[in-house]
Amino acid sequence: ESDERALVLSNTGSAALTIPLAIEGVRGYMTLSDDFVSLGPGESAAITLDFIGRNVGSFVGQIIATAAGIEKSIPIIIEVISKLVLFDVKLDIPKEYAEIEPGNELKAQITLLNVGAPEKVDVFATYFIKDLRGNIIYEETETFGVEKQLSYQKSLPVHKSTVAGSYVAVIEIRYADSFAVSSQLFRVVE
Repeated sequence: ESDERALVLSNTGSAALTIPLAIEGVRGYMTLSDDFVSLGPGESAAITLDFIGRNVGSFVGQIIATAAGIEKSIPIIIEVISKLVLFDVKLDIPKEYAEIEPGNELKAQITLLNVGAPEKVDVFATYFIKDLRGNIIYEETETFGVEKQLSYQKSLPVHKSTVAGSYVAVIEIRYADSFAVSSQLFRVVE
């Protein structure tokens, strides 16, 4: 449906700034209350982020703020689930894999919980690695049975040509008309 959050921007410098704000990758799923913010030295201002759940899925993007030749980005991950919830899913990246080098595998701990079907059912799991512009870097789908709960480790390959930066690992679970999603940020470092 919809949600709202506040984002506080602060000018920690000694000169007044006008900071333009731009959305990348999730423009169809969020709007900003202001396209720019003017701040004097030491001032802060809050803008409102309005989220709209148009489709189920995981949508990745960023807000880019530029001022005085400095660009900062704020990662945005929007997870939209179905109203009918038959499964819950959690993706956890262990601390030692929060930063990995290109060419290595990202390890994630996946936990699925069957909260709706009283018997073992087959689910479709889709794994993604996305950049902060919402581009899919890696995608894989598999099907398996889940009775009550299933916990397993999943390895996702990070290609050796992957550019250093922030990325998002995502799992989407589909069963009947139910959709669940979980995601977590990680970094690729040289």
